[in-house]
Amino acid sequence: RGLREGERRGLERGLREGERRGLERGLREGERRALRAGVETVLEARFGAVPGWARKRIEAASEDELHRWLRRAVTAPSLKAVFEKD
Repeated sequence: RGLREGERRGLERGLREGERRGLERGLREGERRALRAGVETVLEARFGAVPGWARKRIEAASEDELHRWLRRAVTAPSLKAVFEKD
């Protein structure tokens, strides 16, 4: 009986940990998606249709890059200038 109780507790603990990790991963990915959408929205509003090469860079970007590009997109003189310094 003690072994079964320990197994049950271990399983419950493992499930809680898995749920927590999955939630954290999902939140991080959701934030990246929102940042990507924000960058594309600002670029499109300022420079027109976003070309494929820019979409590929945005899709592959880290969170830091996306934040940096979003700030640049607001004031950059051209689409290429948003990405030039990287």
